Amino acid sequence: MRYVSTAEEGVVWGIDVEYDVWVLYTGTISTVDIINNQQQGWTLVEPQKLVQIDTGFNGYTVGLADGGQAYWRNDVTVDVPMGTGWSTLDGALGMDLTICGNGQMFMLDNAGGLMFREGVRTYSASESVTLSNADRMGTSWEVELEGQAFKGVSCGKNGQAWLVAQDMTVVRCDTQDAANPRCTSTQSINMGGLLFMDIAAGQDGQVWGLDNNRNAVHRRGINRWNMQGSSWVTVEANLVHIDVGDCQVCGVTANHEIMCR
Repeated sequence: MRYVSTAEEGVVWGIDVEYDVWVLYTGTISTVDIINNQQQGWTLVEPQKLVQIDTGFNGYTVGLADGGQAYWRNDVTVDVPMGTGWSTLDGALGMDLTICGNGQMFMLDNAGGLMFREGVRTYSASESVTLSNADRMGTSWEVELEGQAFKGVSCGKNGQAWLVAQDMTVVRCDTQDAANPRCTSTQSINMGGLLFMDIAAGQDGQVWGLDNNRNAVHRRGINRWNMQGSSWVTVEANLVHIDVGDCQVCGVTANHEIMCR
């Protein structure tokens, strides 16, 4: 695989070197055990070439095709993690796309500008209704932080978005809450001299990055009282991509191998 995304425990999406999309559903067996033991279990998803994929709460999944067209995976549920087909998220083209733990979406346009998906009905545990694809897909892309450009974006728990700036430092949207999901300002994160190529925020609150030496870097100290965390801890890994889901972290090596912990 050249790209991997994980959210719900036991579900991993991947893109192979031919840009075909696959899904791995392990059920009660650890994803780490299956991947590390190289057991089979991947299922090819109906033809749709993608260069990036991201999966979030309840397995909601989005992807980007070459050229920047954004897609939504229809009818994904915990019981049917593969879904049934693709629908376009029209209104803009992008180079990086993320879906948050609450179902909200952010995208970087082809110039690195941040965009917010308007019209998404986010998930609430108190709701007894099942949200339709139209509810979850939203209606349009709206510009956030106008005039600023970024290299990467990832959104995790409670819709908190983390971004890699053009100078490879990290910022976090600091104005978001349940009543206001928009990103109107950011907070700089102390890098301790690190430079990041990639960022991954998980639905359980974890944040990992990939530094310019291809090491995995974990943000320590994040909790409900301190959403920015306190420090970075480096884990030697030699990865080209990293993603964090529900209590699991997966990465891809330069040899297209998946590693999880």
